[in-house]
Amino acid sequence: MKISSLKSKDYNWKNILLFFVPFFYLYIRVINSYIALISTGSIEGRANYIIFFTLIGFILLKRRKFNKTITSASIFTLYMMIFPLVEGVDNIITYMASYIIWPVVFYITYNMNYKNKDIELIGYLGAVTCNITAYLYITLTNMDVYSMLDENNAVAGYNSIYNILLAFPFIFLIKNKLHVLVLILLPLSSFVISTKSTCILSAIIILCYYLYTTFNSLKTSKKILLMIGSIALVFFFFQFFNLSDTILSLQEDVDSGGNGRTYIASQVLDKYFNQSTFIEVLWGHGSNSIAKTLRIGAHNDFLETLYNYGLVGIGFFIYFLYNLIKNIKLLGYNLENKKAYIISLIVFFCCSMASKLLGTQIQMLLLAMFWGVILKQIDIKYENSINSSI
Repeated sequence: MKISSLKSKDYNWKNILLFFVPFFYLYIRVINSYIALISTGSIEGRANYIIFFTLIGFILLKRRKFNKTITSASIFTLYMMIFPLVEGVDNIITYMASYIIWPVVFYITYNMNYKNKDIELIGYLGAVTCNITAYLYITLTNMDVYSMLDENNAVAGYNSIYNILLAFPFIFLIKNKLHVLVLILLPLSSFVISTKSTCILSAIIILCYYLYTTFNSLKTSKKILLMIGSIALVFFFFQFFNLSDTILSLQEDVDSGGNGRTYIASQVLDKYFNQSTFIEVLWGHGSNSIAKTLRIGAHNDFLETLYNYGLVGIGFFIYFLYNLIKNIKLLGYNLENKKAYIISLIVFFCCSMASKLLGTQIQMLLLAMFWGVILKQIDIKYENSINSSI
């Protein structure tokens, strides 16, 4: 994509500047707050920001349509809302930003109009966001944040690596393979530096999948270039990083059962199956119940959903996942979009299995934006096929 081409009429600048750019900027601002030791404002202030630009996005829509994936996400979210609304919510604005907004963002990006080059531009914007936040994160890890911030903010700063991972799929919307290889360097570096096993494992799976599928689709000359680029990438990491420390950290994660995640999982399952009434098994114990019971989250969206929202809740969640997976087939032969979409699912499943995405204020927003953009292409493909057959 040439910079000069940005002057063309191939972009819907209203959507890009009034919706996508503010949301991408939010992630840069959040992680920068830990480094600059300044506040991004209160949690409520950040929630107001999210809700404001969500409303802007809704106003920009010229059509309003649901598909099965968005419908299943909305049903699941509405079900999760029942318990807090019945029990009472301390701050409705913060609650909306954490639980309700991501399906709305999904709906908005799915219903937006995209011109010819919008998708790749959004990919570049997401890639730039991913790289800036990765740079800021690397800067953060070089600071003794525990001596400058309270423990909760220091932990939040280190855990902001997940925002970088969730922005990572946007890079793969870019068609230029050389740009992709360059733009993944800083994010991959931040994953290694973080020593977070979820991020490292996700990155390994993504790279293996991307390189394998890309290699098979290239001509011989470009296959050689890709192999050289891949070797250079491996050399870069062995040259500039002490990978033995990373491997040791991963081994410690395995030995400790995922930093205690195996023990937590056994506790959740024991309390759910052996210490719950029939009604609790069916409908769940209520929002954030597992955190109140164990004094810690389940670090797994499946277990958290099962305990908090019961068989009904996990059923809605699985139906949503089913629709996400089914979209792979519907994307057809658009190889680049399909690869990027599969990469987003890898990120989603890895994060859902080892941490908590649902019910967090900003972490699901990036995936919701990404899915809406990609799944709109299914509709465009269908509409084009209808028009061509007339």
